[in-house]
Amino acid sequence: MKFSRRAYTVFFLILTTGLCLRGQKPKSFYRPSIAAQSAPPGLPPLPKPYDDPYLPDLPPLPDPFDLPNDPPDPFDNPFDPINDLPDPFDDPFPPDSDLPPLPDPFDDLPDPPDLPDPFDEPSLFPDPFDDLPDPFDDLPPLPDLPVPGEGGVALPRAVSSGATNVPTPLMPFPMRLPFPPTYMGVLAPRTTPVCNPGMAETLVAAEPSNNTVAFMSFCPATVTARVKVGQQPSAAKATPDRTQIWVANSASASISIIDVASKKVVGTINLPPLNGAFPAQPNNIAFLPDGSLAYVTDHDDQSGSTVYVIDVATQAVVQQIGVGNFPASMAVSPDGTQIWIPCRADNNVYVIDTLTNTVITVIPNISLPTGITFNPTGTIVYVAEGNPVGGVVDVIDPGTFTVLNTIPVGDLPHVVKMSPTGHHLFVTNLASNSISVINPANDTVIYTLPLPNGDVHPLGIAFIH
Repeated sequence: MKFSRRAYTVFFLILTTGLCLRGQKPKSFYRPSIAAQSAPPGLPPLPKPYDDPYLPDLPPLPDPFDLPNDPPDPFDNPFDPINDLPDPFDDPFPPDSDLPPLPDPFDDLPDPPDLPDPFDEPSLFPDPFDDLPDPFDDLPPLPDLPVPGEGGVALPRAVSSGATNVPTPLMPFPMRLPFPPTYMGVLAPRTTPVCNPGMAETLVAAEPSNNTVAFMSFCPATVTARVKVGQQPSAAKATPDRTQIWVANSASASISIIDVASKKVVGTINLPPLNGAFPAQPNNIAFLPDGSLAYVTDHDDQSGSTVYVIDVATQAVVQQIGVGNFPASMAVSPDGTQIWIPCRADNNVYVIDTLTNTVITVIPNISLPTGITFNPTGTIVYVAEGNPVGGVVDVIDPGTFTVLNTIPVGDLPHVVKMSPTGHHLFVTNLASNSISVINPANDTVIYTLPLPNGDVHPLGIAFIH
């Protein structure tokens, strides 16, 4: 019979307790480690504590767990459930059955008939390509390709071992960059203007003291021709196709038409008198963008003035539109639908619809309006108030005909001109003898250009582009 370690420990405690109650000490109370200690050097060995001759030997105690009715130890059973059971695969298979085998259901099916292949049958329609000739029978055989290096045939060009990088020459500095240029620490060489007479711009200017119109070239800067026109020409305007120059003769009440190619007057339009009594005094000309009509203002103050509408193709006056006194200038909207006319003596700006040739609105309280212009997109109109002291430029919304802002400039502003790019607005100041340059983005004067001579009195401005 086997016992666990815990069972032995309990048995020893019971045995020890019983001996202590009887006044005896078991031998195991003395630790073997103490009994085995040796005596100091030079002394006899120590006697063992359990070798006391006066203690009698005790009989062995019975085993308290050795009971007659203890169950058998389960680990003493010799049965092995894995090795003692028979192997099921060692049993023989059952004998074969004496029943007859089942019949095959596919044995009694007949074989399918041998049908002809449908693709082996001849077609019922003739082949459409049987009667066509072979297009390749009449072609000559291909010639033999030449061998490179023989018979003047060039050899393939050898690939260069290194790539070449040819720098691009410096381009001329543009008029305006969309981004600020980067300074690399080295100043670029100054570009020299190239004068090409074939590409030179031409400026046309009226000369009222000489009753002529001057054609000026800027390559080189010189007067190339002078054309005699009417008396006291005050304005010269080119048609949209650049083939003719129309000149307003203020003292002759007429329009002179000059052919640009021949530099000769090819026609004259006589303007009817104002209200049938006062001779016309034409001072400005404007064309619609399509070149169909021309508008000429009459610089008069006889209880109102007029605008002559002229058919360009027939050179005939087709209509007159009444406006205020002393119309100073004109501006055509970029889309050609409106013409704005400031009248200096009325302190009003008249807006004409070009489809009906009627005044659709009048903008009041513009003091002494003179110069006028649109921005390139036609969304803003600029009008100069020609005050002798403290001149201003009004910023007007053409959609609502209201003044959005007022920009102070010099004294007696006269001409207002927008640059072709729309980035700058130029104003000539007669009394201040200067030119104000305005930034349209924030309606502020960025600088004022004084003219060198005190008696210049700038009356006009033009761009060469």
